[in-house]
Amino acid sequence: MSISDQRNFLKVIERLIRQNLVYANLDISITQFYLVSTFMFVVGFLLGFLILSLVFTQTSPILVGLVTGILCFIAPFGYILFVSDYRKRALEDSASEALLLIAASLRAGTTLEGAISSTSRHRFGPIKEELEKTSKELILGTRMEEALFNITKRTNSSLMKNIVMLWIYGMKAGGNMADILNNLAFEAKAFQLLREEIEAQTNTVKIMIVLIVLFLAPAMLAAATNYLIVTKSFNEMFKENFKGVKSIGSVSSGGALINNMLLQAITNPASGSNINIQDIINFSYLLCIMSSFTGGALIGILATGDYKAGIKYIPIFLIASILVYYVTLNLMYDQLKDVFGGNLRFGPDGKLVEIVHEG
Repeated sequence: MSISDQRNFLKVIERLIRQNLVYANLDISITQFYLVSTFMFVVGFLLGFLILSLVFTQTSPILVGLVTGILCFIAPFGYILFVSDYRKRALEDSASEALLLIAASLRAGTTLEGAISSTSRHRFGPIKEELEKTSKELILGTRMEEALFNITKRTNSSLMKNIVMLWIYGMKAGGNMADILNNLAFEAKAFQLLREEIEAQTNTVKIMIVLIVLFLAPAMLAAATNYLIVTKSFNEMFKENFKGVKSIGSVSSGGALINNMLLQAITNPASGSNINIQDIINFSYLLCIMSSFTGGALIGILATGDYKAGIKYIPIFLIASILVYYVTLNLMYDQLKDVFGGNLRFGPDGKLVEIVHEG
């Protein structure tokens, strides 16, 4: 990647951050956002390096610190996306009532500017903020069409953008604004009911995704890891027990050839005993992280059609899936110790070497 491509990429990232800061209605600069992200990276790195490395003892503390640092680094941007998605949902839910109030004020003889100002005092939440900003712009002399169009710049809701554009077209066409806003209110309510129906129909799929990401996938990974532990332990034990043995069975024995082939498979160094169990464990953690991001994105797409709506679930999925894998792995490990009557021993390089029987 050339220097110009890197600059263009950074500009795209900065523009994306600025845009979502506006959507979230957060009054912070891009410089302040970078400072917060950097601070979170340092906190996450220290948390992983000093504390979590005591849990993941077979992994380099620096690697653990880098992973937690990167996750904490992107956390502020995830928070911004969460707030912007919350504002989008709140605007869409309250748009119908706000439009009906404005239409009722117009029928009572109030001007459009007065109706917007009056409605802003009777509402709360994001719709109140947007109407207050529009009312202030009108007082400062901004044209009605421009003040309304500015609402579309401060929200990522396609419904709100469509409502505002139809509102503007209706004004330019000289239609009855009370009737136009009343019809827009009914359309907004219909959109809200349709969205709720879609969410109800996709609840089963979302529950299945949650179960797979939080429980089934980590539990299956833990079972697979323990299976590899047992397989490796037997390989190591057989190698040790058959060390120096040249053959099994007598020449006259009809199964001598098969026995000797089995001996070669057991004592062959390339038979799979070089697997590092800790690498498998690290890879399983990586799969938990990937499935958490994928599961969050899928739920967002099913719920709203936008993957960004599922970002708020990713931290929960990450913590829960890793915790389930860690607990299940250790519970199965303890059960294996009871079955084999001993301990599954790891060598200094993290490789399982044998089962040491008690007594």
